[in-house]
Amino acid sequence: MPDMDAGRCCDIDESRIGEKFAQIGLVFELLKTKVWGQNGIDGLFLNPSIARGVAVSYLHDIDRMKDYHRFELIDEAKQACYWIKWIIREKPVQFDLAVAGVKSDHRLANEEMAVVMACACLQVSPTLISKSFIRLLMYTFHFRRVDEDSLLPLCDLLWRLSKSHRAGDIVIKTPL
Repeated sequence: MPDMDAGRCCDIDESRIGEKFAQIGLVFELLKTKVWGQNGIDGLFLNPSIARGVAVSYLHDIDRMKDYHRFELIDEAKQACYWIKWIIREKPVQFDLAVAGVKSDHRLANEEMAVVMACACLQVSPTLISKSFIRLLMYTFHFRRVDEDSLLPLCDLLWRLSKSHRAGDIVIKTPL
């Protein structure tokens, strides 16, 4: 069994943290301008300390998995699960209730960010996923306890669909 106290899982290069922090920032800006801003949601901001913590925790999980299983690379589905886990747990998107336009029902901003980050990681266009299914995911992420292992089948399915030759013809919908 590998020594979990040794190796790369404890030493994360600052450039890797910066790269993941930048990815979080890009997804946040995309949502802020293309989704939340167009829906009149104002006052959301990315807390840089928390976002950096998400990046560090994500990288720790990735490195621990690589060390324990002796993997060189972690597949996209598992990476997406770790993004969801840490964004949901740490909640880097915050909102100022004093700002006009912030709606209390938009407490799902972090959950929405987790869905978009997972889609980006899996190279799945969110347009392949119905809005009702995205809402169901956001609800589940917010009100249910989920971990990376329970998310793996979903992320793996999304990744496989994105890689299929018919991916453009497939729309994932809820049965309701």
